[in-house]
Amino acid sequence: MKKAGLYIHIPFCASKCPYCDFYSVKYERDLAAAYVKRLYAEFDRYRGAAFGGGTPSILDADQITEILSAVNRAFVIDENSEITIECNPSKDLHDDFKVYKTAGINRVSIGMQSAVKAERLALGRTAGQE
Repeated sequence: MKKAGLYIHIPFCASKCPYCDFYSVKYERDLAAAYVKRLYAEFDRYRGAAFGGGTPSILDADQITEILSAVNRAFVIDENSEITIECNPSKDLHDDFKVYKTAGINRVSIGMQSAVKAERLALGRTAGQE
């Protein structure tokens, strides 16, 4: 069996950063639910094949779990696979991390563009605006 990588684009963000060229739209729960459902259909369509911005952690942790469950149903996942989620540091992820681990995520990437508040604000980032 040929090995391949799988990238799942989650095209939702809290807001559109002015520097970002990736396709993304403002997060809405109903739109995200429809997107997750459509992912399942794409998994079936590309079963056995490889395909592959946004802020995946904007989805509810249960939606991430559902996506990974669908991935496991549609594809053979090597036990040594790196399963990464990119997270925005402005979200409280404490409880999500526990769910991510149970879902099989073994690597987290924190999307921190700058540690300098003025730079984050200039970039349109929400972290540190409290």
